[in-house]
Amino acid sequence: SCEIHGTRPLESLREESGVFVFRAHQAAMDRQVRCDWLHHSREASERLAESLEQAFEESQKLSDSGILPVIQAGMGDDGTFVLLRPLFTTLAERIEEVLHLPLASRIEVFRQLVDAALERATWEALRFPVSLVQVGIEMPAAGAVAGEPPQVFLQALDLGAFVAAGLGDLAH
Repeated sequence: SCEIHGTRPLESLREESGVFVFRAHQAAMDRQVRCDWLHHSREASERLAESLEQAFEESQKLSDSGILPVIQAGMGDDGTFVLLRPLFTTLAERIEEVLHLPLASRIEVFRQLVDAALERATWEALRFPVSLVQVGIEMPAAGAVAGEPPQVFLQALDLGAFVAAGLGDLAH
């Protein structure tokens, strides 16, 4: 069984530019996390490694409620990794449902996404493209107040998107 910096992958969610995204179990805290992992055999250029270090530092400074914080990040013998609080339902998975919400709720989803993206963009190293698979969404619970909009979250650092942007591999 594989372990990535104290986490055990439970389910592979996707791969982007050589970065694997897992739902994982962090044994030390006995909790599920999202783990973005770039295998150590995939060499990062010196420039990309420096950018990652800066992104790790800046991601720790974000404190917006619409941004999922980085729990831990680093580069080690087992590769480069980012651990995030888990939120596995993405806007890509729920887009049909969101498009059928009342107009006011759809506008609120868009406003939350823009607010989170602008907040993250205040940090230079965290300016990278966002796609629907990188946006987390929590739909209102059954029995919630009518018209209550979903909650939208952006990861402080999505390692796959960050590496793809750094490599000029956004088409991947």
